[in-house]
Amino acid sequence: LEGNPSRNSIAIILANTSYSRKIAILKALLGRALSYRFDDPAEGLNLTEGIVSCTETAKEPLLVDIRGRGHVEQANFLRILGEAHRAREAVALAERDLFEDGTGDLLEQAAFYELPGTFERDCGNYALSAECLEKSLKAVRRYSNGPDVQRVLIAASLSHMYNDEF
Repeated sequence: LEGNPSRNSIAIILANTSYSRKIAILKALLGRALSYRFDDPAEGLNLTEGIVSCTETAKEPLLVDIRGRGHVEQANFLRILGEAHRAREAVALAERDLFEDGTGDLLEQAAFYELPGTFERDCGNYALSAECLEKSLKAVRRYSNGPDVQRVLIAASLSHMYNDEF
């Protein structure tokens, strides 16, 4: 996994490993993709697209969650890169994976709501943004740690402020 493996390399690695190791590898790759948010969003997008591609036929709920999280991050990279239409398509795929076919993990769903919340804020839809971020905040306050709560709280407060709800 050194460097940034291609989609074909990821597929070969995953084909020759156990289910639990597959989960660990995909989560490690997802973590690596997140590290590119500020430095190289195009590379982060490439890596998340590889994760999504390698899990596109998965039916196991944990793999579906990883695919859903991959779609969330893919949408975020597309948003950063100014590809709003493709970002919205990825959001829809993430919603299907995380709310219909996945494990129902509330923190994964909270991460989902955070994305359209910030996306809608960037588009000027402050009321919808605040609504999404409040859903995310409710879950992270209950099930997560301080940094997650702080990040979502700041995003939600910005949306409320922009919507003249001081």
